[in-house]
Amino acid sequence: MASDYAQQSETAAEQQPQREVRAGLKVSRSGHLADLIKGASATPQREPVAQARVKVTLPEQASDKQAFDKAVQRFARVAQGIVAMRDKGLQPLASQRTALDKAGAELNALRPDSFGDLRRAVNRDLSLIPEAVKGKTDRAIQAMEQQAKLRIEAQRVAAANERRADSFVDQWQRQSEQYRALRKNGSAAASDKVRASLVGMAKGLERDPQLESVLANRRPQLGLDAVSTKTLSQDLQKSLGISRGLGMGM
Repeated sequence: MASDYAQQSETAAEQQPQREVRAGLKVSRSGHLADLIKGASATPQREPVAQARVKVTLPEQASDKQAFDKAVQRFARVAQGIVAMRDKGLQPLASQRTALDKAGAELNALRPDSFGDLRRAVNRDLSLIPEAVKGKTDRAIQAMEQQAKLRIEAQRVAAANERRADSFVDQWQRQSEQYRALRKNGSAAASDKVRASLVGMAKGLERDPQLESVLANRRPQLGLDAVSTKTLSQDLQKSLGISRGLGMGM
């Protein structure tokens, strides 16, 4: 089974946006955010399951709270202007994009990654913008910190899944080599045992979509073609001589 060789990570529940994103961002047909800041990622983060009680270490607070409050306020002023343009069906001005870049750099200089966290926060709740413009930044900063927690947790889950993928590939390669050697030596009973283990690993991916997704880019390491119309689980079973719906004896 896929769960026998690596620790299962906590699943993350998908956040549901509270409002449509307009503050400097466009909503694509797929629902993902298209960021105006070139190279920045605005992919929605995944919220950890509450029961997991994962302890997340946030980045250090800005040493100068007053300076950070002012930076949040300046960001909100730029965002408010961009929202006004969007409400008119217009694209933000080049000067507004430049101002947004500048505001983001200022925020990140005071607290790393705060620009992206704050941007996601105001996109979820546009009411934070006029509040922050007036200097009432507490709620915006709290929402930003929540986004930081979600971001860090998403990174932790992704790293855990990468480690599980490393373990899967290593075990699959070792057992596949062992299986081929045993078959070559004519040891049927021993080779059948190893083959059964490999089949269990392949079928286990059907119940572990997170791991199968991460492994999708590692198909060549598993002895498979890089491109296929079948699932990874199906292709792995096929590589062992098992077609979908056929038993071990076929």
